[in-house]
Amino acid sequence: MPLMRPIFFENEQDLSLMDNAKSYLWGDAFLVTPVVDADIKSISVPLLKGVWFDYFTDDKHQGNQTVNIPTSLKTLPVLVRAGSFIPMIEDIQSTQDYDNSKLTLHYYADESVKNSVGEMYEDDGEMFQANAQGLFELLSFKGNQQSGKLSIQLSRNDNLYVGMPKNRQMTIVIHNWPHQPTKVMVGKKQNKNISWDNKTQALTVKFDWQHQDLTLDVQ
Repeated sequence: MPLMRPIFFENEQDLSLMDNAKSYLWGDAFLVTPVVDADIKSISVPLLKGVWFDYFTDDKHQGNQTVNIPTSLKTLPVLVRAGSFIPMIEDIQSTQDYDNSKLTLHYYADESVKNSVGEMYEDDGEMFQANAQGLFELLSFKGNQQSGKLSIQLSRNDNLYVGMPKNRQMTIVIHNWPHQPTKVMVGKKQNKNISWDNKTQALTVKFDWQHQDLTLDVQ
């Protein structure tokens, strides 16, 4: 599967998607609609099924409808599918500065998505055919949201490669969390290093991960 995908890949039986050459999927998580004309104040984006969030504002949209998104010179219409895991690192100037020992994992929560999965592949960036030789790591994420509670499971395969981080400073950002949590557990310990933004409804949890199987529970 190509990383950049026409939206009819989502449903080849829906012939209306065949004619849409303005939007595309970036992986499974992102729906992107570039602005290619001048003096456009807003752009119409036909949403696929499910729930979608504006990447820049966290505005929530129900799928199977067309929404108008204001344009900006600083951003473009990018929507994130509910249930997506988006791993990110801090801003860098070049790939030479790449450091994945500090990882921010965004999760777009929604009650319509009970279970979700995500993965992140890493190698040293230099070894030829690293995956064929087993010189890589695969981080796996699983989400389960029911009855106002959310569990996120973190795990890692047993492969090794030169320069692999021994542990990670994790920042998990849970989008669309509508209330201040009563308790956040990381493994068997309650985590106090949290913050919740009432305006954006984003919950941020920070902790060190030694790459053991670990579950984050939010109530």
